[in-house]
Amino acid sequence: MMMDEAEDGTRRLIAVNDTPNDIELHYTVRDAYDPYFVCAGDVVIPADSAITATTIPSPKGEDRFYLIEWRDSYGLHGLNPYYTLTF
Repeated sequence: MMMDEAEDGTRRLIAVNDTPNDIELHYTVRDAYDPYFVCAGDVVIPADSAITATTIPSPKGEDRFYLIEWRDSYGLHGLNPYYTLTF
């Protein structure tokens, strides 16, 4: 999972599947400096594709350090850090 650059005050959380099979994925996004979840959800990612899982507000001038945690239907688990920088 990854995020794109902020556009119109939001960022897209993108789920990527580079396998030949559809994958179910559960994810959570937390702010590393605050004890709350930004969002959580479940998505099905079609084979060999990338989809927008959700959008996250990203006001100008508010930098964040996100921890994106995920687990897929095959039991694989990961944690992706993402630091935002807005101007």
